[in-house]
Amino acid sequence: ACRQMVPADDCSMKQARKQVAFCTSVRARLVPGLDDYSDEMTQQLWYNKHDLRQMKESDTQLLKDIAASRQQQDQPCDGSCSVDSTLMATSTIRGLESRVSRVAEKKQKSRQAALRVVMSEQELQQGLLGDENDAARIARSYQQATRHCQAAAYRVARIDAREAMKGW
Repeated sequence: ACRQMVPADDCSMKQARKQVAFCTSVRARLVPGLDDYSDEMTQQLWYNKHDLRQMKESDTQLLKDIAASRQQQDQPCDGSCSVDSTLMATSTIRGLESRVSRVAEKKQKSRQAALRVVMSEQELQQGLLGDENDAARIARSYQQATRHCQAAAYRVARIDAREAMKGW
């Protein structure tokens, strides 16, 4: 049986209705388990400590190059800055934004603010309701406090989607 979640409306997954449909045909792709691979194949497929260290060094060098490029133009980089076109033709900062100090600080402040909102709502409810709590109200408080984060993530996802389609 195929199972599909159908949202109540286009903007929300609140109370999704569940529908069950029976498929007339099934396509499956067998994927070997990890034990089915030889040691040599496993080494080729999985990153090892050397690979991970090399990626980290490469990322660190990219961030240094971007910072140097921005300093030459007397503009600080906050993760959304424009960079030397030659550097950007061969590199991308996508995924490294949180290693830029301003971006990391902003994310940390957003997390702390959301935590304060939730804790404050819980304390308020504890005073009013005693041992009971209204989880839906706590969730709404959190959603309101993080709405700007969700909007920013959506904007980045749209950019990522456009970039991904360029390769097709």
